[in-house]
Amino acid sequence: MRNWRNRLWKSEQVRPASDRRRNPRPAGAAPAGTRPRDLRSSYITLRIYEGVPLTTISKDVGTRVQMIEQHYAGVIENWDGQRIPAEDQIRTAREQRMLRNTG
Repeated sequence: MRNWRNRLWKSEQVRPASDRRRNPRPAGAAPAGTRPRDLRSSYITLRIYEGVPLTTISKDVGTRVQMIEQHYAGVIENWDGQRIPAEDQIRTAREQRMLRNTG
């Protein structure tokens, strides 16, 4: 995990300049200030809003249903029951981010 995080997750700004000169590589995949575990949280939230049963989500991420209920109670509570495909949720979030960055 640490090797993957250092090679792929961290952005260029995090790496020291001397390291970038010795070992140039493209920028990391992650926005500044994020952690790999944020992917897991995003995945769980997207799946809840898709209407996927908590038992399925718990198997996917390797945890108990009770943990999801406890830590994502707000997400579950705010869900209106309308199933929204993850692709649509991601597209909407990207559009909103672009609007914030340009306006």
